[in-house]
Amino acid sequence: MVQRKPYGLENEKLAGNKPKTGMPMVLDDRLISKQYIKAKVDGKVDDTAYGSSWNYIEGTNNNNEVAPSKNAVYDYLNSLAPSSDMWTREEDTADTNVRAYKTGNYGIGKTTFTGADAWAKLDVTGSISATGNYIMATNGSTIGPASGALTLHSTNGALLPTKFMIGTGNAGVPLEISLAGSTATAADGTGIIQAGPDSGANLGIGANKIQARSGEAVAELKLNTTGGNVTIGDVDSNVTIAGDLVVSGDATTLNTETLSVEDNEITLNSNITGGDATSAGLRVERGDATDSQLIWNEGDTKWQVHNGTTAYDIEHNSHDAVTLGTNTASALSLSGQQISLQDKFVQLAGDTMTGALQIGSSNSNVTNLRVFGGISGETNPAIYCEGDIAGNTKSFNLEHPTKKGMRLIHGCLEGPEYGMYQRGTIKSMHQIEEIALPEYWKVMVGDYTVSLTPHGNYNVWLEEKNQTMIKIKSSADAIDGPWSCEWMAVGRRLDAKLEVEIDAKE
Repeated sequence: MVQRKPYGLENEKLAGNKPKTGMPMVLDDRLISKQYIKAKVDGKVDDTAYGSSWNYIEGTNNNNEVAPSKNAVYDYLNSLAPSSDMWTREEDTADTNVRAYKTGNYGIGKTTFTGADAWAKLDVTGSISATGNYIMATNGSTIGPASGALTLHSTNGALLPTKFMIGTGNAGVPLEISLAGSTATAADGTGIIQAGPDSGANLGIGANKIQARSGEAVAELKLNTTGGNVTIGDVDSNVTIAGDLVVSGDATTLNTETLSVEDNEITLNSNITGGDATSAGLRVERGDATDSQLIWNEGDTKWQVHNGTTAYDIEHNSHDAVTLGTNTASALSLSGQQISLQDKFVQLAGDTMTGALQIGSSNSNVTNLRVFGGISGETNPAIYCEGDIAGNTKSFNLEHPTKKGMRLIHGCLEGPEYGMYQRGTIKSMHQIEEIALPEYWKVMVGDYTVSLTPHGNYNVWLEEKNQTMIKIKSSADAIDGPWSCEWMAVGRRLDAKLEVEIDAKE
């Protein structure tokens, strides 16, 4: 009979306690078998694949006390092996939030993870919040496609080498802003661009308007306040100023050939009040020569014309005449006894020569203008005109040379061209006679006509002509004695063209 060890003593050894000496040993026949131990160990090992059933839920399962088998670990690791269009994920449910693609790409909040949806390293469905923190990129990092990407924190600052569009439409320039109804007004938040805060000084820019404002009210728009010129438009553009134009500078320069002013008065010295009046006037710049001026002389209370050397008074005398300068031979005097301007300066109604000077009236039967001076053939004629002189008739009117108390009047010969003529008489013993024309004839005259009148019972005719000479031939010979004739050459002037019939409206 085998003596049993005390159960308690065996338990002490199994518990790692040193058995007490002197105690009797008690033998127990309840030994733990190998089958029992194996069954206990196998109960703590699970061979099923990893999945949601492995999650420990208190009171439901005790998976926190169960270990995966080597086979389960092997199967799980094999499930991570690459396969076509597969995403790995923490959960096997369709609505899992974080999924990792086989190439190392990540999707957050995604429900589809194949094909074109798996191209990005990080694909987020929804918003990214960085409250209280920063989203940073290293030097030279880019956002966007490979071409035209936004480069952050580069040595040249943030770069966007592509066109950028704000609003609707397609960008046609590096930065385009387009918004329907984008009219800039005095109200904040109007236009397509606002520079400055609401309720403060800001600038609104619309599609075709710029508005300065402050506190929802219009404000002064200032340009280049610290210096620099301001150019508006180009040489073919007009500038319209709806209100008053105030120039605060010392000089105003108009680089224009024509100045049109609708006002009927121009005020000089507009800042003068009380008894502080000073002389004022208009100055004509004459380059290197001394300037000419039209001046109101406040000291003499007279208008004066200044030719750069001498000032001449413009006076109104008792004969209702205007005198320019002093009444001397070197001045021009318009008096009632010499020249009468009955209708003064008028614009002829219906006449294309607007602003013309009309002397007298259409029903006047007196001489309206008489000019003395000038002798025919001299370099200083009484009247000289650079342009055309026209009239209903042209004539000379002079004292009759043989009838006392009469005048002789002849009208001018007229035709459809401006002409010149040469004439003379030939007396010759030769059959052919050559007549030299003046040297200026070839320059002044185009085509011309030659007329011949013989002085006897023989024929004369034009043998040859050109721009320098005329050849005349006669049927008379040396036996008949000398022959003679009269000739005239009439030609059209090359330097003056006459348009015969013109539109009466021109």
